[in-house]
Amino acid sequence: GAAGTRDLPTLDREVELTRFYLEKGTPIVGFGIGAQILALASGGGVEQVDLAFECVTATRVRDNALNGFLPEEFSQVIYMRDFPVPPAGSKILAEDERGRPAVWEIAQNAYGFAGNPGIKLGMVEDLVMEFEEVPANLAEGLAEFRGLQKKIEDELVPIMTGLVQRTKLMNSNVI
Repeated sequence: GAAGTRDLPTLDREVELTRFYLEKGTPIVGFGIGAQILALASGGGVEQVDLAFECVTATRVRDNALNGFLPEEFSQVIYMRDFPVPPAGSKILAEDERGRPAVWEIAQNAYGFAGNPGIKLGMVEDLVMEFEEVPANLAEGLAEFRGLQKKIEDELVPIMTGLVQRTKLMNSNVI
């Protein structure tokens, strides 16, 4: 996490690097802890919460989000400690069922996603095996996630289409 109790060891350097690239106008997309870093680098914050594993539904709040490609509703799987708080000037593009920002835009080419839109079951299993601490609801969360895998794959295509268009990451002169 990035809220001060069990921070990512490289947090300060990653926030500094992200801030540098934001100022240069370089496209940035942050998922999970990357969204926390993006929030901190852009003047937002991070809310301290326990390690969580959640499968939530996000709802688009702007029709033109990601050039209209962000699905009206989509799944987000969150496996992380702490939660990103976008800066005041960001555009919230989607919220989860608890009203938390699920996707937001900063400066028309930087995006934060509370969850990873391309997450796979193996990624979560690797996290479980790598660290001693696991969320309390791990078994239930994994079962729910297994049922969402195909839906998440289908939702990824329009999300990535919109991200590529908005960030221009496929253009050769971006970086």
